[in-house]
Amino acid sequence: MRIARSAATGLVLIGLPSAVMAAPAAGAATSVTPGTVKPGDTTAGNTTDYTLTFHTSATGGLSLGSTITFSAPAGTVFPSCSVSCGNYTVSASSGPVVVTSATPSGSSVKVTLGVSTVGAGASVTAQIAGVKNPTATSTGNSVLESTSADTSAVPTTNVYSITPAAVASVSVVSGANQTAQVGTTFHDPLVVILRDGYGNAEGAGIDVVFSAPTCSGGSSCATATFSGGSSSETVPTGSDGIAAGDPPTANATAGGYDVTASVTTSNITYSATFPLLNTSNTVQPGTVTLDPSSVEGAQNVIYSVPFTTSSTGALVSGQTITLDMPTGTILPTGASSYSVGSGATSVSPSAVDLPAPSEAVLTLGSAVPASTLVTVTVQGVTNPTVVSSSYSIYESTSEDGVAASPAYPIVVGAVALLTVVSGTPQTAAINQTFPQTLDIRLTDQGGNAIPNASVTFTAPASGASATFSSGQTSDTETTGTDGTAASVPLTANSTPGSYLVSASVSGVSTSFHLQNVVSLTGGAVVPSTSLAGATASYSISFSTSSNGACQPTCSVNLAGPSGTGFPTGTGAYAISVTNGHKATVNTVSVSPSGNSVTIGLAGSTIAGVDTVTVNTTGVTNPTLANGSYTFAESTSVDTAPVSSNTFAITPGPAVAMQAVLGDGQSALVYNPFASPLIAQVTDAYGNGVAGIPVTFAAPDTMGGAAFSGCSGAGSTQTQCVSTTDSSGYAVASELVAGSTGGGFQISVSATGLPGTVFDVEVVQSGYWLVASDGGLFTHGGAPYEGSEGGAHLNKPIVGMSDAANGGYYMVASDGGVFTFGGAPFYGSTGSMRLNAPVVGMAVDPVTGGYWLVASDGGIFNFGAPFWGSEGGTHLNKPIVGMAATPQGGYYLVASDGGIFNFGPGATFYGSEGGTQLNQPVVGMAETPEGGYYMVARDGGIFNFGPGAIFQGSAAGETFAPIVGMAVDPATGGYWLTASNGSVFNFGDAPFYGDEGNHPLNQPVVAIATSAGA
Repeated sequence: MRIARSAATGLVLIGLPSAVMAAPAAGAATSVTPGTVKPGDTTAGNTTDYTLTFHTSATGGLSLGSTITFSAPAGTVFPSCSVSCGNYTVSASSGPVVVTSATPSGSSVKVTLGVSTVGAGASVTAQIAGVKNPTATSTGNSVLESTSADTSAVPTTNVYSITPAAVASVSVVSGANQTAQVGTTFHDPLVVILRDGYGNAEGAGIDVVFSAPTCSGGSSCATATFSGGSSSETVPTGSDGIAAGDPPTANATAGGYDVTASVTTSNITYSATFPLLNTSNTVQPGTVTLDPSSVEGAQNVIYSVPFTTSSTGALVSGQTITLDMPTGTILPTGASSYSVGSGATSVSPSAVDLPAPSEAVLTLGSAVPASTLVTVTVQGVTNPTVVSSSYSIYESTSEDGVAASPAYPIVVGAVALLTVVSGTPQTAAINQTFPQTLDIRLTDQGGNAIPNASVTFTAPASGASATFSSGQTSDTETTGTDGTAASVPLTANSTPGSYLVSASVSGVSTSFHLQNVVSLTGGAVVPSTSLAGATASYSISFSTSSNGACQPTCSVNLAGPSGTGFPTGTGAYAISVTNGHKATVNTVSVSPSGNSVTIGLAGSTIAGVDTVTVNTTGVTNPTLANGSYTFAESTSVDTAPVSSNTFAITPGPAVAMQAVLGDGQSALVYNPFASPLIAQVTDAYGNGVAGIPVTFAAPDTMGGAAFSGCSGAGSTQTQCVSTTDSSGYAVASELVAGSTGGGFQISVSATGLPGTVFDVEVVQSGYWLVASDGGLFTHGGAPYEGSEGGAHLNKPIVGMSDAANGGYYMVASDGGVFTFGGAPFYGSTGSMRLNAPVVGMAVDPVTGGYWLVASDGGIFNFGAPFWGSEGGTHLNKPIVGMAATPQGGYYLVASDGGIFNFGPGATFYGSEGGTQLNQPVVGMAETPEGGYYMVARDGGIFNFGPGAIFQGSAAGETFAPIVGMAVDPATGGYWLTASNGSVFNFGDAPFYGDEGNHPLNQPVVAIATSAGA
């Protein structure tokens, strides 16, 4: 594991999840409390183990012959068994549970239990081996869980994805068969899609190598280059499995060739090719005309596309003309829709191929001369639906490269239709807000959306009407790119009645039917307990309107929050009425979801402006805690539902705790972990519980790890006590790693709750020493991943560097680069003739590429940007080393201490150039803050800029000459190394050992720091 060297950024927590389950209505089928599903492997088509958990309900006990059913996404295949069911292991709170058979049906399986029993409210875990995943990828999957006692199937609380299998094919999406003039960039990127053996698109992060041909023996050939002049580039796939390489640039030689896109996995290479053509000339486009309409989305349009072939662009029968139209253009498929005019001759193409709906390749049936005006006429084109004034057609032939036509516009059509999308008809109680806004869609005569148009909504000025949220009876909104617009919310005025609200634009209008109705006045909802999921008695009141009398029969309608469970028996309800009036509960009808009830009343004497109170027992509270729940209240006379006052549902007792954020992270010794440790305490339904003290404890074995700034009661250096907030989150203060490397567990505990742990890793820094024969010596946390010791080298090793994402590089004086571990190879100068030998290298922390520097100041960049060099400049003394900045620039240092700075972050903070030195400078090192050090042959240290603090030197000591230095990323101290392998540590940089007392085959030439593996 590697640790990023950039400073940690601030952390914002938004919408941290909690698992919530709706309680069943009284008398309805019960359900288990769902748990988690954990596939051992989510790869499409693979066979793996599944672990599923749930809790039986309060009445959901299971015994001999009971069944558990799991229903997985389509394509899942469960194993079957009878009597001997070794693939199925079921356990409950009381112990192991015998499985006598498992019967799959489609993607479901019914598991039959033996003599053991599972109690009500028990925790159940089922482990199923040999489950075959679906072959189609998918996201958001869950497994439905139910039993023969709890028959309502409910999904697991977490979701999982089915991910693609290994790469099995690489296919061209676009970019093939392009033509470009020599020395110019091709028009389209090279795009491929990776799929597995089941046809699923692969996911993100798979490297695709795009490679153009290389010319052998120094001869010229037609080819192309990518960014930086390289013959190849590596592009990772996106989440859709698509990798888009940059459009390459044609070299100076005309001719055709193939660019290859390839992926190697399990020693098998999959590839696709892009035929490309370099030409010495391009067509000369003329003005494109559209007849009869340039309106967006217009159909059956005739396009005339003129261009002139070049002086060498003569075409013969069988060659092609390519028109690459703007995205959104739809071209006809039949060859008869295309004609080619060459001079006075009209030619019908012998074939027309459409690689894409907006691209046509015309195969000619006769010749077209050079330097000739050609007009391609296409009948039956559908215009793009996006308005723009700068559309162009890219035109090319088999002999001439691509060129863009002059710009032409696609314009919006005239307003033809204003259509209601939603908002009619609607009813609202007087002085209450309507439930929906007024939504319209504006289109032209072709049915194309018209954006950026002003639509005015107008309500009546008097009588029954409504006002918008602005308080006015009109509202003006602008249509979006899809042609839709929505009014702001409306509120009914105090006059009952029906009316129309109009929407109009450019003389076209439509209407919305609205009605204001007299309704009751919402009252208070008071539960006897507010605990989530609890059974409670409710008092629910309201006042009837002045016209709200309902005698002798009446009905009251109540709709509670989702998850509310109303009782079904009439005996659970009682009605009280003010002013001496009364009513008797006659019938009760509860909705299938359980959260709505209609109470039928008999013998009603309820009059207008009475206060009615419904008292009911046995209501199940919602399981999701919320501080602003309301009931919708209405009667059979006051029919418009009105909201009650708000009431709260609060979390139940704390029963669980889990790690939320910070698990699995790592930090360098003595450095803070990037993320805080966050745990959440929840009730039985996943609601966060506030006010619970949570203790985070670091083990003594972490070598002095400490919680920085934890102020909770009972906190110590290695223990942080944090009280949960309103969402149940407890946040430990910053954890700073100690001196000991390795993996550790931070324990988390709270009184009466099962604990949890955070797994963290402390990474030890270290260093490598490299000798001129490529021999490598590792110390501290620096891993050994290979060397060149014992190998035949053309030239001696002169430097090394750690790679951006693991592994390391060595570089020889001829610029040969050797990679180890996860260090990618981007190129070298090993086969080039150099003006001066290479003396060092540095890795770009931004791109992961690297630079080589020669003694004359020449820079060679591979996978990293070129920011400048001193090659060709007269130097007072030769360059002896280089260092990269954290922002991706670099410094060069000469033996006289002169500094040369290039690129981002490379600020000149000073040098020793022009100063009389006792011994020449031999190397330099950067600091994480952007400053730099130089070291001289006698161990003298020169420090410049941020973070470069003088912490001692080896000047005046007697030893082999110093050859390099490195900064410890953990402490900010530094190490020097001598040619005999001795290492000298300064500041807080630990001494991890050296080679000073060991015989060496060749002298040490460099030291490089490692943040561990």
